[in-house]
Amino acid sequence: MLLCACTPLAWATADPSASGTRDATGEGTGAKAAAEPPECTVRLIDGRQVSGVLIEQNEQLIRVRVEGISTPFLREQVLSLTIHPPFKERYRTLSAAIDPNDVPQRLRLAQWLFQREEYDLALIEIDKALVAEPDHPSAARMRLIVAQQRLLAEAAKGDTADPEPSPMSEEGVGGEGVRADRPWIPRDFPRLSEDQVNLLKVYELDLSDPPPLRFPPQAIESLLEDYRGDPRVPTTREARAALLRQPPERLVELMFRLRAREHYNNVRVMGHPKPAQLFRDRVHRGWLQNACSTSRCHGGASAGRLWLGTHARNSDRTVYTNMLILDRYRLADGRPLIDYERPAQSPLLQAALRRDRSSVPHPEVVPRQGGPTWRPVFDSEDDRGFRDAVEWISSMYVPRPDYPIDYDPPVPEGLPPAMPDGAGDPQER
Repeated sequence: MLLCACTPLAWATADPSASGTRDATGEGTGAKAAAEPPECTVRLIDGRQVSGVLIEQNEQLIRVRVEGISTPFLREQVLSLTIHPPFKERYRTLSAAIDPNDVPQRLRLAQWLFQREEYDLALIEIDKALVAEPDHPSAARMRLIVAQQRLLAEAAKGDTADPEPSPMSEEGVGGEGVRADRPWIPRDFPRLSEDQVNLLKVYELDLSDPPPLRFPPQAIESLLEDYRGDPRVPTTREARAALLRQPPERLVELMFRLRAREHYNNVRVMGHPKPAQLFRDRVHRGWLQNACSTSRCHGGASAGRLWLGTHARNSDRTVYTNMLILDRYRLADGRPLIDYERPAQSPLLQAALRRDRSSVPHPEVVPRQGGPTWRPVFDSEDDRGFRDAVEWISSMYVPRPDYPIDYDPPVPEGLPPAMPDGAGDPQER
């Protein structure tokens, strides 16, 4: 079993009997008060469902913090509001419900805690699993990863503790690595700006299933004015007024058809497009940051040409920076790290497989003194984490756009760049 950030299982969601549900009128059905803003799920009349932290509700609107962004919903848009019990209460209920000998369920709970960065509680649950089954290989490996993440989190807060060895310690895809005697996490690793993150989100939008969007009226007016000679742009006041009443995704669709790229960043994407959400939850949190982008591997001085960001690792800026690095990265022979035509054959995934099952086996690694050798992330292509990564790659926009984002990732001194000139062909969107 691999530690992967899958969508929380049904048993790990809020207990409906302990939650408070409100209909669109705001009438409650027994919601419990919490000392801190409660987590909630908003169901909209258009079928969408949004989860986050409830920060305000009144007769006119409900305001939810989604991925750190305050997102308002008008009451007439809302079908129901479900307020979940406090986290500690949910955790105690879930933990008490698991049979002491049910190791798989105990590890699923530990995984749920790990996703929430509750590392101490996750270690408690893993230790319970190891008491029930001391030789359980997945539990032992999960404990190593969680303990390492806890130390890295402490280091990010100013703690100088040396992290435990990574389960995937190596010298870089392609074998051009640099050995390091000790881990190092760069504090000045260049990351995308918030505007660049938003622009990348716009390019990956699927307008048939978009996250919440904001397209301010003044920005729409500017778009219509700049393209007023195009036959797709209405000219009469009535037609423009009707257009302004359209949902944001329809206006973004017009912007795409006009190829008005200079206006793309006027659209604010409040959540994550599906491809980015899959990458963030199932790849980046699931195994990339835990098995690849640690300080002793692709997240530190021994990264080789493939160097991934680790500072504030769950922030949008770090997640989208790493997604861009993987998208643009080229091996020493010019091949892309991600094969969008044959996702399962992507060197990114094949190099993480056991060497005897890989078409692009990971290069041999000379272990550091007293340190671990390289270990595969996946035993086979049937592993959940591998299949999640294939799903992410398959969901990315095709043909691949050439993001107008000026970004040069760092590489250790003396190595060639990770993104050689001419890598990738510009595509239209």
